[in-house]
Amino acid sequence: MLHRFLGTFPRRFVFSTSLVVVATAACSSSDSQTGTSSTSSSSASASASTGSGGTGGAAAQAGSGGATTSTTSTSSASTSTGGGPLPVAECVDASECKVLDDCCNCGAVSNSVAPPKCGQQCLQSSCMALGEATTMASCSAGRCTMFDCETKDVTCKKATPSCPAGQVPLVEDSCWGGCVPATQCNAVDDCSKCDANAEVCITETFKGGPKVHCVPRPSECSGKATCECLGKSVCVGKFDTCSEDANGGIQCGCTTC
Repeated sequence: MLHRFLGTFPRRFVFSTSLVVVATAACSSSDSQTGTSSTSSSSASASASTGSGGTGGAAAQAGSGGATTSTTSTSSASTSTGGGPLPVAECVDASECKVLDDCCNCGAVSNSVAPPKCGQQCLQSSCMALGEATTMASCSAGRCTMFDCETKDVTCKKATPSCPAGQVPLVEDSCWGGCVPATQCNAVDDCSKCDANAEVCITETFKGGPKVHCVPRPSECSGKATCECLGKSVCVGKFDTCSEDANGGIQCGCTTC
C-alpha cells in the first residue's frame, strides 16, 4: 500500500469496528494536530456497513498518516435469502454522512457512527498524509464515500501508484495521492477496480453516466449480489430499478433521468 512517508516517523496500523484502513504515521510527542470530523444536521437512516475489501475497508483509517439477467423493483423484499434482515443503505443523500479526519482515521461514515477512539498525536491529520486536501462526504450507491478516484481527472505526469487489491489511488488536484479503499471512492473507472472476492460492482445508469461504485459484499446475501437481497440498499434515491448483470454486478437505473 502506497502512502506518503513523513520524515522518519513510524508507520501505524489502526482498526475499528466498521473501518479497516492503513495510512502513514507522523507522530510527535508534543505537537498535536487532529483533523476535525465534519458533521451534518441530518442523522442517517441506516447503520454503517461493516464489510471490507482486500486490506481496505468501508473507510480509510490511518495512523498518523453485460448482459442483464433479471430486473426487479428496489422496493420489494425485506428479508435476506437466509431469512435474516436485508442489508440497508447507509445514506440516500450526502447530508447523512460525515468525514472522520484525525490522527487515526480518514474516511466517510454514516452520521450514526460514533468516531472511533484514536488517542494519537500527529503532525498531520490522516487525510493530509494521504494527500487528500478536500474533506467532504458524499453518498454513492447508498454508501458514505469521500475520495475522487476516477483517472480521467488526472493530468499530471507522475507515475500511477501501485495499490493492493481492493484499493485504488485517490486523485487530488489533478494528480495522484495515496492508496485508499475502493469502497470509499465516490466513483471508480470500471468494475475491475473492485475486489471481486470482497466487493460488488454497482453501476448507476443514467443520462450523462454511467457511474461505477464498489461496495462491500454483504454477508446477509450469502456471498451473492442479487437485487432481491442487495438492490434495495444500493439502488437508492432517483435510482429506482435494479438489474443483475452476467458478471455478478448490479445495475441501478433511473426511470426519470
